[in-house]
Amino acid sequence: DETGPWLRLEGVHDFNMLGSTVQDDGRLECEVTARLRSAGAAWSRLRQTLFSGSVLGPRRKYTLFTTFVLSRLLLYACETWRLDSSELRRLQRFYDRCLRHLAGHTGWTVWQQRVSYHSIRAILGAPHFRNLLDRRCLMWAGHVARMSSTRIPLQQLTGDTSNWPRDTTRKTFYRYSQRVSEALRNYSINSRLFFDAAHDAGRWREHIHRGWRHPGAAGAG
Repeated sequence: DETGPWLRLEGVHDFNMLGSTVQDDGRLECEVTARLRSAGAAWSRLRQTLFSGSVLGPRRKYTLFTTFVLSRLLLYACETWRLDSSELRRLQRFYDRCLRHLAGHTGWTVWQQRVSYHSIRAILGAPHFRNLLDRRCLMWAGHVARMSSTRIPLQQLTGDTSNWPRDTTRKTFYRYSQRVSEALRNYSINSRLFFDAAHDAGRWREHIHRGWRHPGAAGAG
């Protein structure tokens, strides 16, 4: 029976797949909202107990923050995100607001005492939020670079698109390789050396976590 209900496909704006929210226009607005809601709930429950007071030092507080709160924000699939400026600002504001509290500051004291977020991150031993995204992107990209040429993730990383419709619904379309190239630039790693460098998994992981600069990278000392 060709008129059965299983043949009727409902058009939806977004849907859940493997723990993430996928939008029909390729944007990440719904996914970012869901992540912020989940991380915000965890932060609200722990803010006045675990993350307040002087029993734990700032760096230990940040370690617990990464475990209980940040993991909800950046745990799954963020290595393939390509955020627009508004989505990145929403995530950055939440992250900075949490760091400010962990360091014992309020919005008023930051303004009154002219405390920079760079100094707050130094107190906590915390990286810039963009660095977190780039690190996860490059860790995944290194794993993909070591895959067989028949694997779809590697084809997505090294391939290109042709005859793709450039109408208004595809303005947010991107190649994953563009996101990786952006992260490589932020880490000052020469993209031409990427595949050779990523071949050694242990060395690649160590260098990325240390904020590595490849000897042949542009701008490396």
